[in-house]
Amino acid sequence: MNKVIKYTVLLLFFAPALFAVGAQNDSSAFITLSGNIFSDKTLSAGRYLIQNNLRVAKDATLTIEAGSELVFNPGSEIVVLGGLKVIGRPNEFVSFYSLNSTDEGMGISFAGPNPVAAVHIEYAEFSGLIRPLTFDNNWYRSSVLIKNCQFKNINNNDAGVLVGNAEHLKNTATIQFDFEGNIFADNLSCITFKALSAYNVQYNFINNLIANNTVYDFKPRAKDNPLNGEMDADAEKKPISIKNNVFTGNYIFHEHSDTVLDMAGTGFDGTAKEIDITQNYWGKEANSEWVNKNTYGFHKDKFAPELKHTPYLIKPAAEVKAFITQITLDSGKNDPNKPVVDFIGKTITLQLSKPIAKNQKPVLFAAYLDTSLGKIFTQPLYDFDFTYSAGATEAKLLVKKVAGIEHGFYLVFSGLKDQEGFELPAASFGKFYLNRIFGLYKMNRKIDLEVFYANAFKWKTPPPTEGVIETVDPKLKELEKRAHSYELGLMLGVTNYFGDLSTNDFNRDEINDAYGIRFRYNYSRRISFRAMFNYGALSGNDRYSPSELRRERNLSFRSPLYDFTIQAEYHLSHYIFSDKNRFIPSLSTGITVFHFNPKAQYQGKWYSLRDIGTEGQTSGNGKKYRLTQLALPVGFSFKTMLGYNFIAELEVNFVKTFTDYLDDVSGKFPNIAKVQAANSGTDPDAVSHLIDPSGGRFTEGARRGKPENKDWYLLLGISLSYRF
Repeated sequence: MNKVIKYTVLLLFFAPALFAVGAQNDSSAFITLSGNIFSDKTLSAGRYLIQNNLRVAKDATLTIEAGSELVFNPGSEIVVLGGLKVIGRPNEFVSFYSLNSTDEGMGISFAGPNPVAAVHIEYAEFSGLIRPLTFDNNWYRSSVLIKNCQFKNINNNDAGVLVGNAEHLKNTATIQFDFEGNIFADNLSCITFKALSAYNVQYNFINNLIANNTVYDFKPRAKDNPLNGEMDADAEKKPISIKNNVFTGNYIFHEHSDTVLDMAGTGFDGTAKEIDITQNYWGKEANSEWVNKNTYGFHKDKFAPELKHTPYLIKPAAEVKAFITQITLDSGKNDPNKPVVDFIGKTITLQLSKPIAKNQKPVLFAAYLDTSLGKIFTQPLYDFDFTYSAGATEAKLLVKKVAGIEHGFYLVFSGLKDQEGFELPAASFGKFYLNRIFGLYKMNRKIDLEVFYANAFKWKTPPPTEGVIETVDPKLKELEKRAHSYELGLMLGVTNYFGDLSTNDFNRDEINDAYGIRFRYNYSRRISFRAMFNYGALSGNDRYSPSELRRERNLSFRSPLYDFTIQAEYHLSHYIFSDKNRFIPSLSTGITVFHFNPKAQYQGKWYSLRDIGTEGQTSGNGKKYRLTQLALPVGFSFKTMLGYNFIAELEVNFVKTFTDYLDDVSGKFPNIAKVQAANSGTDPDAVSHLIDPSGGRFTEGARRGKPENKDWYLLLGISLSYRF
C-alpha cells in the first residue's frame, strides 16, 4: 500500500500543472507609463501600459496617435490637468482597455479648470474600464470634442461617462462640449451630465447611437437612463442640443427579480420647465406612447422637467453609425420574450440601418450567469452560418445547433463592423426569457435554478417535477433536457500492479502501457455514470525486490489485462466549467469485470502459469482460479475543458481484486514431481523452473505467497472526450 500512497501523492502534486490552460496578458510587452508628464508629449502607434496613475500637468498636452493601445493596470487612471488630443482614424482607432478583465482600470479623468487647454478625442474605442471618461467638477476647458468614439463593455451599473459642473468663476465665456457621432452600446452603464444648466457650456449631443444598455435598480429613475442629467430653470436661457440620436434596446431591470422595470432612453431631473428632445429616432415602433416609455420626465415624475419629443424621426439620421434596426425570425417579427430554443435551427434576418463592411468575422456566444460570482460569462459557439452581400441592408444568421451548454443561457451575436471599423451593437436572443425565469425563481422559488444557471449552490430546493416546470412555462422542459449530456472519449495511460511480486519502490520496468474507451452520462450537476473498457498489461518480478530472500525466490509474471468498469461518479464541484470551475475534481466507484492470464518465460518461451498449476492445482492440490473475476474500483480524477466540446481528464483508478492470483503467487510450494506428472506434455525442466526458479532453494510446503493479502492494480491515464 506504500506504493498506492506514492501514486496518490504524485497525482495530487502534478494534476494542476497537467491541466493548466490559458495565459494572462504579458505586461512586459508594453511600454510602461506612470508618474507625471510636465511638457507636451506624443505617443505614436504602439502599446502602452498605464502601470500606476499617470498625470498630465496643467501646462502639458498629451497627444495619442492612431494605432495606439493604452492598457490600464487594475485601478490605474490617467488624470489630465492640461490638454488631451486623441487622434485616431477610420479602421485605425486609439484603444483604451484594461489589462485584467476581472480587475479593471479606471479610465481618464479631467480635473481642475484650464481655459487654454482643449480636449479632443476622435476615433477612440473604450472597453472594459470602470469609467472611461470623468469630467470632475470645475473641469472647464477651452473646448471639448468627443467624436466618432465607441464605448462598450462598461459594467459599473453607474455612469460610464460622467460630466460634472464646469463652472469656474473666472471664465464666463461659453465653450462648446460636443458629444457627436459616438456609439454607446452593450454596457451596464450610462452617460450622465450633472449640470446641463451650466451658464458657460453649450452642450451638443448629436448623431449618437445609444443601444442595448441596461441598468439595475429597485425602481425606474432618471439617472438609470443611458443619457441622463440634471437641468435647472437657468438652462432655458440657452439652447441645449439633443438631436439626431438613436435610442434603441435600452432597459432598466429590477435589481432583485431581474425583470424589466422600464424601457430607457433619456431621463432628466431638475427645475427646468421643458427640455427639447425632438428629432431623435426611437425605433421602428415609435409613436408618442412608445417614446414616453423610453423617456423619463414629468410624465413619470411630477418633479421632473417635461420632455418635448414630438416631432421624432421616423428613420435614423444618415450620420448615425450602422446598427440592427429589426430582427425577424423565419419571416416573422421577433418577439424578444421568446426562449433561446426558438432561435436555434431557424433563419434569423437582421435588418441594417445602412450597408456595412463587405468582409465580416462575426462571433456567436452563449451567455450565462454565474450566480456564485454574480457575473456574466460567455462561451463561444461555432456552428452557425452568416451571409451578407456587399451594399445590402439585410443579413442572414442561422444557428445550426448548440451543444455543450449545461445551464440556462441566451445567445449573443456580435462582431459586425461598418466600413469605418465601428462595431455594431450586439443582437441577443432569449435574454428576456431567461431573465424572467431567473426572476420567477428568486421571487417565488417555483423552480430549481440549477436547471438554468451554473454554480447555483446557494439555493438547496428540491429538483422540480415536470409538472411544476410546465406550470411555470412549457418551454422550460426543453431547457431542462440540456442539463443532461453524454461524453465519448479515449484514454492513454499506464498500469501497475500491487501484490506478492511488487516492490515498495517505483520501478519503471513494471509500468505498462494501457489504452481505453470512455463513455459518460451526466445525470446531474453532481452525479455522472460512466462505462470504461481498458486494455493493458500487468507484470512483476522478484529481481527488483529489496529483500534478499525474495530475490532468491526469483518469481516473475506478465499478464494481459482486459478491464470493463461501470462507475457512479460524484463531482466535488458542479460539473459545469466556468472561470471559477476551471478544474473539476471527482470521486468514483462501481464494479469491474476483468480478465487476466499470468504467464512466465523459460528459455524464450511463454507458459500459462494457471494451466501448469504452479501451486499444485493440476495435481489435486486445490482448484484452478478463475481468469475472469469481479473487482472493486475506486477512482479520482481532475477534469477541464479544452476548446468548446472537448474535455480532458487526468484519472486514477485503484482496483481492489478478490483474488491473490493476478501474479499466480499465493499459497505454498507444491510437490514438483506431481505437477510435472500432471503436465506430461510439457517440458519437465520448464515446469520445475516456473514453480521454483531458485533451483531447489524452496521445498514442498514452504510459503510461496501471502494469501491473506489480495492483489490490486492501478490504472493511471489521461483521457480526451467529446461532449454531445
